[in-house]
Amino acid sequence: MLTAEEVAYVLGHSGARMLCAGDEFVPVARDAVTGTAVEILIRLDGDGSGASPGWIPFAQLDSADDQEPVVDLDTGDLAQIIYTSGTESRPKGAMLTHDAVIWQYVSCIIDAEIGADDILLHALPLYHCAQLDVFLGPAVYVGASNVIVAPSGISSRPVPGRGSTLNIVRYVVASRLSTYSAYERCSIEARVTL
Repeated sequence: MLTAEEVAYVLGHSGARMLCAGDEFVPVARDAVTGTAVEILIRLDGDGSGASPGWIPFAQLDSADDQEPVVDLDTGDLAQIIYTSGTESRPKGAMLTHDAVIWQYVSCIIDAEIGADDILLHALPLYHCAQLDVFLGPAVYVGASNVIVAPSGISSRPVPGRGSTLNIVRYVVASRLSTYSAYERCSIEARVTL
């Protein structure tokens, strides 16, 4: 996990104005925003009953009646800044345009043959660019179903029209996926009908 100082560096370097954090990261996030441009703090977990002062519960955003803002975007505009791990120096931000991200998605969709009927199992951290732009993003783009592994494993829950997902612990998933090629791993599905 990053320290408050490391998070503050990324927030300051990127010029971020909003920060979202789950309950376990709120203390680090609270310390990290001091002296940055962050104006909006969103707490992702819970119902907001124990929310820290100044934090907006995510559930409150979900129920907002505001109209979606009209934003003039170009395909060459910045879509995301992915930070390196900073193993040899400070993390560096790789700036990706909307075009770059979409073409990455299209490339992965074609190579891995990801389709709308697929159910993809995601075990990598969502902040990792491979998980975000090679697996999850392309799957969302084509309308595939996605199952995101929590640290303790996958909850058994129904997928509408497709049966149920398996209750598998992370290490089992990792050991099974390691037997497949990189292209096959992109499109591994949890197609178990119980």
